[in-house]
Amino acid sequence: MEKQKRSRDDTASIVAQIHGVSAAYVRMVVNGKRENQAILGTYRQFEYKKKLLITQVARRNCKK
Repeated sequence: MEKQKRSRDDTASIVAQIHGVSAAYVRMVVNGKRENQAILGTYRQFEYKKKLLITQVARRNCKK
C-alpha cells in the first residue's frame, strides 16, 4: 500500500506568492510565531472566499 503525500496548505502558497515570501513564513504568521497583519489579512480573506465558493458548489450539486 502506497502512502499518500500530505500536501501543504495551498492557501499559504498562494498568499506567499502574493506577498513575495515563503509559504513557511505565511504558516508561521498564521500560527502566531511571526507578526504580519497584511499577510494575515490576505490569508483570512482568501480562506473566507474559498469557504464561500465550496458552500455554493455544494448547494448547486445538491439541487441536481
